[in-house]
Amino acid sequence: MKKRLIAFMLMIVTAISALPFSAGAAELPDDTVGLYFEPTSLQPAYCNAIFINGIFYSYIDSADAQTVEIPKANLKEGENTVTFICGSSATKTYYDETVPPETRNHNDPKVKNLKITVDGAEFTPSLVTGHYITDQTIPAAESSRTEAEAYQADHNYTFGDGQPGGSPHPASLTIPYKIDFLFTLEGIESQEPVEPYAWNLEENGIYSGVVTVAAAASGADEELKLLVDGSEVTSKGNGTAAFRYSSNGIQANDGNQFKSGFYVNGTLAAYLNENEPEIALEQTQLQYGKENVITISIGNGSGPYDETKTPGSANYDDFSVSNFQLVLPDGEVIEPETVYTYRAKDQQTPAAEEHIREEAAYSAGTVFEMGDGFPAGSNLDLYYKIELVYQVPQVSDQIRYYALDTSAFEDGSHRVELSADGEIKKSAQVRFDNHGPELAVNFTEG
Repeated sequence: MKKRLIAFMLMIVTAISALPFSAGAAELPDDTVGLYFEPTSLQPAYCNAIFINGIFYSYIDSADAQTVEIPKANLKEGENTVTFICGSSATKTYYDETVPPETRNHNDPKVKNLKITVDGAEFTPSLVTGHYITDQTIPAAESSRTEAEAYQADHNYTFGDGQPGGSPHPASLTIPYKIDFLFTLEGIESQEPVEPYAWNLEENGIYSGVVTVAAAASGADEELKLLVDGSEVTSKGNGTAAFRYSSNGIQANDGNQFKSGFYVNGTLAAYLNENEPEIALEQTQLQYGKENVITISIGNGSGPYDETKTPGSANYDDFSVSNFQLVLPDGEVIEPETVYTYRAKDQQTPAAEEHIREEAAYSAGTVFEMGDGFPAGSNLDLYYKIELVYQVPQVSDQIRYYALDTSAFEDGSHRVELSADGEIKKSAQVRFDNHGPELAVNFTEG
């Protein structure tokens, strides 16, 4: 999700659902554009779909020539991609790129004469790119090819998997299962592209265990539901966060030999563990819309570094840390903006009385060497403490959380959808994997 849920909640405008209407109908609202196309052999029951710039937008529920209204907030000035992807009446959703093509039959519609109208100006595609499977038994997510050509007006572009039907279905290698139409638009106000509905799931993503799904909508009063293969997920999540980092040399495990401290906004939250590159945080431990400070302190068997004692009075762990990330409850990942490092001034002065504090802008990949050296207190170039300063954005009360227990489903491909007031607004084909790959071990004599 690489778009920020928080940003779209601040910038969102009232979204208009994709409602088809005949060409020449009433003028478009100022905040929308019109996507016009003429389909042939399109069967609405097959749930063929439209994606805008790689994001699911709507199913095509009419076989007639139509204009689909799209909020300008979903588009950008310059190049935009509109994708048509075939669907299946068996699954009631669009093409699943994670399963072998021969698994099921899909619709084989055609579209032509595409155009997008922006404030009265019409734009046609410049380039058409077809996505093809390479083998009937290999999922498109694992192997596919593309062919691009210049767009031609009044030309029928077919997308599907070919005829005839059957099981297994002999999917065609020469018909694209989806087509990208590249438009270069003008008159779209410069803004960060946002979505009227957003979540932290990814198309073709692989998930295991209990996944906290964060979803948001433009209207706080909308009834959102999370569905897996059509069944509602009723368990609510608590919006947990997490701190991720890389380390080397931490001498602490489940027995906590050394208790190097991990603090959130001045409160001891955990001890560092060599086997845990991620530390779970409750949503309430962070301060939203404010500056947050994560502190790492070296430790020994008694606890984190005691700044009231002189260096060398006790031995502390020596290790290095780097690559700090804070995963917010909505799935957004942020990095620190500033890092403060702390070193002892000399071996005779407790840090509480005097120390060396340095400030620097955070740079990903920078390694921070921490500790006190050996023997204890002998290396004053090491940091005994670092502070990571994060600017945590405000969390909107329009974000809902769901606890999706993937182990309650069979391993394999599943359709996850987000509905608002009974209409599907977000959709992703994902895989649940709670067992990992099976390893085949062969023994030979000799």
